[in-house]
Amino acid sequence: MTKVQVEKVLSKRPFAPLVIHLDDGRAIDIPFEHVAILLAQTLLVMLGVTSETSRRATGKVEFAYDRIERIEPRKSRGGHRKKAS
Repeated sequence: MTKVQVEKVLSKRPFAPLVIHLDDGRAIDIPFEHVAILLAQTLLVMLGVTSETSRRATGKVEFAYDRIERIEPRKSRGGHRKKAS
C-alpha cells in the first residue's frame, strides 16, 4: 500500500479498530486512532496501549508502507451480547 492509501483508511471517522496485515504474515492491531503514527516512509505503531486516552505503550513496531498487504476492521473479541427482554 502507499502512504496515501494508509492515511485514507486511518482517517475514516468515526474510528473503528483495525488490523494491519503485513507481507510476512504478521497481523498488527490498531485498537485506537492515536497508536498509528504516519511517518515519511514508514508507519509507527505503538503496542500495548490499553485505552483511548492512554499515552503509555509497552512496545512499538515500525514498517514501510509497501509491506502492508491489507487493512481490515478488527473482529470483535467479545462474545455475543444478550438481547434485553
